[in-house]
Amino acid sequence: MNRGGFLPITWKNYYEFFQVPARRWWWALIALVAYGVAFVVVMVIVVLVWVRLDQNAFEDPDTTSPSDFLGNNLYNATDIALCTLIAFVFFRQGFGWLCSVVGRMRWRWLLLALGIAMVGYGVVALGEIAFLGVEHFGADDMEWKPYTWFVIATIVLTTPLQCAGEEFQARALLPKLIAAIVPIRHLGLLLSAILPAILFTVMHNAQDFWLNLDYVCFALMAWWLAYRTGGIEASIALHLANNLWALWMIPFQDFSDLFDRSDGTGSPFGLAYIGLDLGLVLLIDYVGRRRGIVRLSAPAAGQPVVVKPRAFWSDVTIDPPVVASQEDLPRINTTVRLWVPDPALVPNTAVPVFPAATFPYNNETITKGPAS
Repeated sequence: MNRGGFLPITWKNYYEFFQVPARRWWWALIALVAYGVAFVVVMVIVVLVWVRLDQNAFEDPDTTSPSDFLGNNLYNATDIALCTLIAFVFFRQGFGWLCSVVGRMRWRWLLLALGIAMVGYGVVALGEIAFLGVEHFGADDMEWKPYTWFVIATIVLTTPLQCAGEEFQARALLPKLIAAIVPIRHLGLLLSAILPAILFTVMHNAQDFWLNLDYVCFALMAWWLAYRTGGIEASIALHLANNLWALWMIPFQDFSDLFDRSDGTGSPFGLAYIGLDLGLVLLIDYVGRRRGIVRLSAPAAGQPVVVKPRAFWSDVTIDPPVVASQEDLPRINTTVRLWVPDPALVPNTAVPVFPAATFPYNNETITKGPAS
């Protein structure tokens, strides 16, 4: 499949994947505006449809009903499709490339990261209950509610989609677009971390300082985790584990104030949770490095190449690229023809040159020589 310059020809990290020869910076700006408009339109449509289905939905902004909880999750889940659509329309990079630099969702890595995060949050939660007592968390008031089964099903079936939707927006599409608009490497990466983190915090609509601090720090750490592991699988896992442990008692309690984030609902104790998030991020990054998780790739180079850092401080300067293995890149891109830019049209574009070689690649043998 010929991508015609819509995939990197030199190794790029996850957030640089929209910096491709076929697109100038202003394409990302147009895509950003298009996403903003589409986001508002989808929000209006979802609210109108949900109110049509449930006339009591969103009736009282100060309380949360089981229906409101489900509607909020489904609304956030729409970002998976919306972000994928924007990425494909403007950059010809669909769902897989929005997930990672290898063009697919790495499910085993996501589940491994989820397991680590679930165990980490679980140990801390049990420790809190042991030292502070169940009454501190309201667990002594837990009882079967008329909506218990409904809320359990909502959490199990839609919370993963809600978390993924927020990650597709705040850790995938928006940072990539910002990094493409500002292609100065370090400045673009800095803005791609800070601006979506601010938006992520604003959209949670908290009026409490400690809650906002927690949201900002979580967003920055999730961005860093995606940057380090070459995809959003680990950040989805961290987000999902965090939400699942935060919701595990909700089906058995009155959760009318579930989305209450007014001043005073947070506390300095939230710094401990920020420390926990940081510890889990570092642990997941360590496991990813030990497993050789692909962090950078050049899928449209003469021979597709990837970079698998082994040290915390490593970068391309000390971890040279290697030829992509059969598992590193998806089948859809294995027959991409080498796209060689015209230097007159795309100045300062470095095209990697590799010695001629024949190697097995997704059940077929491909011979590719020097870029010329």
